[in-house]
Amino acid sequence: LFADDTSLFTVVYDEEIAADQLNKDLKIISEWAYQWKMQFNPDVTKQAIQVIFSQKKVKPEHPLVYFNESPVIIKEEQKHIGMILDSGLNFRSHVRAKIISAKRGIGVIRYLSKYVTRDVLDQMYKLYVRPHFDYGDIIYHKYDPDMNLELTKKLESIQYSAALAVSGAWRGTNKSKLYEELGWEYLYHRRWYRRLIHFFKVRQKQFPLYLYNLIPPERHVDYNLRRSNVFEQRIERTARFSNTYIQNCVKEWNLLDISIRSCQTISEFKRKLIQWVRPPKRSIFNIYNLKGIKLLTQLRVEFSDLRNHRYRHNFNCANPSCSCKTGIEDNEHFLLHCPRFSSQRRVLFDLVSKSVNIDIMRLSSRELCHLLLYGNSDINIVTNRAIIESTLSYIKNTKRFK
Repeated sequence: LFADDTSLFTVVYDEEIAADQLNKDLKIISEWAYQWKMQFNPDVTKQAIQVIFSQKKVKPEHPLVYFNESPVIIKEEQKHIGMILDSGLNFRSHVRAKIISAKRGIGVIRYLSKYVTRDVLDQMYKLYVRPHFDYGDIIYHKYDPDMNLELTKKLESIQYSAALAVSGAWRGTNKSKLYEELGWEYLYHRRWYRRLIHFFKVRQKQFPLYLYNLIPPERHVDYNLRRSNVFEQRIERTARFSNTYIQNCVKEWNLLDISIRSCQTISEFKRKLIQWVRPPKRSIFNIYNLKGIKLLTQLRVEFSDLRNHRYRHNFNCANPSCSCKTGIEDNEHFLLHCPRFSSQRRVLFDLVSKSVNIDIMRLSSRELCHLLLYGNSDINIVTNRAIIESTLSYIKNTKRFK
């Protein structure tokens, strides 16, 4: 029972018996409605729908099911509290629908990127776009091998498009570097994480007991992987079945470190598990400089207008050498060595040295370049903001990206 909907189901072992049972139940419902002066499906467009779930290649004929003396319409799929259930239970229709919804949200983010900061765009994605991917993900994760090859790649490409819109990076940017910049995990890893979080709650009996009772008795708390393999070898008849919720969770649970499996609270379990999948977010220290932050991000992910970046990405550049003829034009060359920007660099170094209160020239080129692009986690946010703002001023004053 739901707010304005009712569902009835049966497991079919014999087509005739199942149809007879359903018809009897539907007749009881009709009689109850007549007795209490109610009417089901008064609108022709909202007739009763029947979906026959089966993986059989040759599907048997099912007798008709009647409701209010009218045959129930047979359809290939039906939305059930937001989840599209198709007759083959491969969830392709559900994932495609979520992709369409997510694309609309990304379009809004792309438009607003001209007006709001990256942190705001990041929150918009997590609040209004990513929940489309999360809905039902613990069910469809790894469920259908064919779908994994097709639609899960599409899902990841949609998140990648969102990352580009949020960060201002160029298409073709390395996905791992971009996710490290934003502190995002891959959707595959997110589904794995969310599935195990749900499984942990099931084991803690935070959900109805019928879910807990599906877990193999005793062996789900046996941390000896070799013993648990006896169960896994028995259930892994097909790749599809072994990737369903319970079977896959049991296998993944046994592969977790003992320190994670022994967590007593959900918060502790989440904290330990998230370290495996989510990279720490690169901070921009609450700086409101939309264009400057986009250019800084492009330098951080190493795909900007600098010649070496474009050359490595085969992006309209035949030579990675700087126009000054003194070296390869990469981040270090642009920030530390290019003679064309000597006067701007002196101002930059003076400002940063005053901010950190040390002589930054003692640092190696790699350390100094990292400091100018990312700040330093060992110092406070005010100092880091001053460092990044100095770097942004240098980028603007060189007019290299104009």
